[in-house]
Amino acid sequence: MFKLMLMRGIVVVFTLALALWYDVALADNVQHHFLVMFGSGFVIFILLQWWALHRWVGTIFRLFLELFADVLLVSTLIFITGGFHSPFILLLGLVIVVAGTQANALIAMSIAVSACIAYLTCIYAYAWWQMEPLQADSTLSLLLQISVMMLIGGIMAAISNYQSGLQKESRRAVLQHRQLQKVHSRLLASMNEGVMVLGKDLSIQDSNDAARQILKFKDNVSDMTIHDIWPISPQLVHFLESGSHEFFKSEWHIQDNVYLISARMLPEGESFAYWLLTLVDISELRSLESQLLEQEKLALMGRMAAMLAHEFRNPMQTIAQAVDLFGKVDETQTQEVRRIVKEEIARLNHLVGDMLDFSRPLRPEPTQTNMVDLVDSALQRVDMEQNLQLRSKVEWKSMMIDGHHFRLVLDNLLRNAVQASPEPGTIRVVLKKIGDHHWQLIVEDEGGGIPEEFREKIFEPFATKRPGGTGIGMATVWQACRANGWDIDIANTSRGAKILVTGED
Repeated sequence: MFKLMLMRGIVVVFTLALALWYDVALADNVQHHFLVMFGSGFVIFILLQWWALHRWVGTIFRLFLELFADVLLVSTLIFITGGFHSPFILLLGLVIVVAGTQANALIAMSIAVSACIAYLTCIYAYAWWQMEPLQADSTLSLLLQISVMMLIGGIMAAISNYQSGLQKESRRAVLQHRQLQKVHSRLLASMNEGVMVLGKDLSIQDSNDAARQILKFKDNVSDMTIHDIWPISPQLVHFLESGSHEFFKSEWHIQDNVYLISARMLPEGESFAYWLLTLVDISELRSLESQLLEQEKLALMGRMAAMLAHEFRNPMQTIAQAVDLFGKVDETQTQEVRRIVKEEIARLNHLVGDMLDFSRPLRPEPTQTNMVDLVDSALQRVDMEQNLQLRSKVEWKSMMIDGHHFRLVLDNLLRNAVQASPEPGTIRVVLKKIGDHHWQLIVEDEGGGIPEEFREKIFEPFATKRPGGTGIGMATVWQACRANGWDIDIANTSRGAKILVTGED
């Protein structure tokens, strides 16, 4: 509507300019007085319409009345200024064009018809007033002008109809967009999972209530970056800063709660919406898993107690007999008895150590760990009396990992490799990179490999093919890998077994 008033204001200025020019050329005093009165009334009428616009905004009926009033005023101006010879006839066409810009075909055609009727009325009224009937050529010109006005009205009606369709589509799209925004807001508010959208600079662009509750923020976090959230996962920060197109998933421990945090790059992400982060509370799931694991452990501990009672009997009998022999044999035999006692005590120590490792609850606490020192320390403490060689290669110098759990896995794998390898032989330990965020530990021996039928149950407690073995070591390895989210796989080479442990930094 304000656009319409602006266009009408331009028409007023143009009309007054023409009226001033025509007033100078007028010789008839009666027409002069009529023109002055009309100009003053025209300005006052426009001002009244401008005032009314601020009080009654925007009905189609009011729009029609304004434009129809313009038609009447312009027709009156044509009548005063000479009828058929008036210079203001062009203004009627301009009013029709203005009506066609209002996106309403009915108004455009109505104003065009009204303009034609008003124009015919003022022309014939002026001829009657002057007592000069229209000539044939004037009548023909009049019909041509009316035809042009109707043509302009039809064209503007078609344009209005098209513009009206575009406006309806635009309003429908805007309404649909607002409805989708409401649904989006309600959906995010109703989710128990935390959702955050990050920009390319890792600034937080949007987040739902669940995310703010998880992060313990009462206010809006839209003016913060991911670095301002503490204690955010260091692995996540490293992944986001790397700009990787892969999918990131990791567990995040906050006090007594455990969250599964995932991140992915949005498809065709803009700088303000580049990353999508989700936070899912899996504390209850991990608690149930822990309870189930504890129940399984209790059942296994019963079996282990019976097994240990049996395994302890033979070494204890051997030690008791050896003690009885002290003082009854010579020095050479005494040394042999001492060696046997030491072996049996070491065997008992291994049994107790395996049982403690397996029964101890594992809660990962990742820290930045020097992997070169960790692997070297594990290799130096290998209890090896056979003629074997240990070779190692460490490609990943430092990792964010639970070093104690990694050492527990490596110690058990090395012990099994040593016990399985014949003399002379070689045991290889490799820690290598896989991509940008994954590592793989490989322990390879020359013990002939693991039978296919035994692979499926090798990680079960008490499953062993070695005489004197307890079957607890590999079960402990599997338990540590499961607690840390590592994958473990077994393969056979031409010489022996290869154990592969894969994890994420």
